[in-house]
Amino acid sequence: TAKSLGAWFAPPGICALASNTTLTGEMWAAPGFILKPATNITVILSIVPPCGLHQIFDISASGSVIQLPGSIKDVWVEWWGAKGDSTKTNNDIPFQQAINAVQSDVGTGGPGGGVVRCGRGIFLFSNIVRISNWTRLVGQNGRYTRLRANAATWSGIDTFFIFQNLTTTVTTGNINTTTSVSGIPTTTGFTASNTFVTGTGIPAGAFISVVNRGTSITLSAAATATTTGVALTFTQHLPQFHCCLEQLEIDAGDVDAISCVIYSDCWNEHCGLDDVLVERY
Repeated sequence: TAKSLGAWFAPPGICALASNTTLTGEMWAAPGFILKPATNITVILSIVPPCGLHQIFDISASGSVIQLPGSIKDVWVEWWGAKGDSTKTNNDIPFQQAINAVQSDVGTGGPGGGVVRCGRGIFLFSNIVRISNWTRLVGQNGRYTRLRANAATWSGIDTFFIFQNLTTTVTTGNINTTTSVSGIPTTTGFTASNTFVTGTGIPAGAFISVVNRGTSITLSAAATATTTGVALTFTQHLPQFHCCLEQLEIDAGDVDAISCVIYSDCWNEHCGLDDVLVERY
C-alpha cells in the first residue's frame, strides 16, 4: 500500500501498521508518536522524517522493518528508542536497529550505509553492537556522548563493538566424511578461511578450508555425524569500507567479560576511529 500524503503531521499515539506500506511526503512526528509495524511488515519512508531526538519507530515485532530512502542516510538512534539517561540498559537494541536501517535503503542500487548519530548522555549497553559496511557512528563533540557497557546486565560476548560485514546463505548438504560436505546447490561466492559453517554435527568455529568444486567443500574441523540433507548456514566475513566510530567516549565499564573493546575480523579500508576515548578497559 502506498500512502501519498504530502507533508503531514503525526500527533502523539501508536500508529500500528498491519500491511506493507510506503509513506510519501514529510512526516512531522510529534513527541509521543510511534510508528509500529506488525510482525513481518515492512514500512518504507520516502523522506527521512524531520523529527527531534525522541522515539518514532518501534520494530519490536519479529521481522518488522523500517526502510529509509537511499538518497538521505543520516539518522538518530533516539528515533529507535535509545536513551542517554544512564538508566535504560539495553541501548544495544536501538543502536543496532538504527545501524541496520541505514543498510536497508531504497532506490540507490549502490552500497547501503550512512551516518548514525547519537545525542548527549550516557547510553548503557548489555550486548555487542556490530558496525556494518559504509556506516559511521557519530556522537557529540567527542566528550558529550558516552557509550557504556553495563556490568550488571552485560550478556554479550567478549567484544563491545565489532566492525563486521556479513553475508549469510542457508542451504542443505551431505556430510560424507568428517570434513567433506557435498550436495550443496552452489558454492558460488564462497571463499576459504572467511566463510564459517554451522549445522548439526559441525563444531563451533568451523569454516571452509577448501572450496573443491561447484557443490563440494572441505571443513576446517571434523564433524561429529555423517548424514544427508543437513541444514547448513554459511556466513561470509567480507572486507569492509568506511566504517568509523567518531566523537565518542566508549566506556567498557570494567566488565571482566570484555577482552576487546573494538575489533574487526576482516580486512578494512578507510575504517577506524576519530576523536574517540576508550576507558575503563
